[in-house]
Amino acid sequence: QDSRGVVLEDEVRFHYTIWLPDGTRVESTVGGVPHEREVILLIPGVAEGILGMRPEGRRKLVVRPELGPPNGYGSTAAATTVVFEIQLITILT
Repeated sequence: QDSRGVVLEDEVRFHYTIWLPDGTRVESTVGGVPHEREVILLIPGVAEGILGMRPEGRRKLVVRPELGPPNGYGSTAAATTVVFEIQLITILT
């Protein structure tokens, strides 16, 4: 594995936790199966924020509603700002 950062064309494996701004946890993959996806297919706020990350890196991303999924996250409304904590495991491509 090289030490380059994530680019838009990569597929990545990562854990994430989603929080509401008030600290309420919405969902998490930590302790379970990590998420694998092509960066270009991630919601825009996460795709933007994961660019340049290196394996083993962590970031907190504040994702505004217009950069999130159209239907919100789980039981949250579509117009909700959320905080993602991303733990990049590896770049698959």
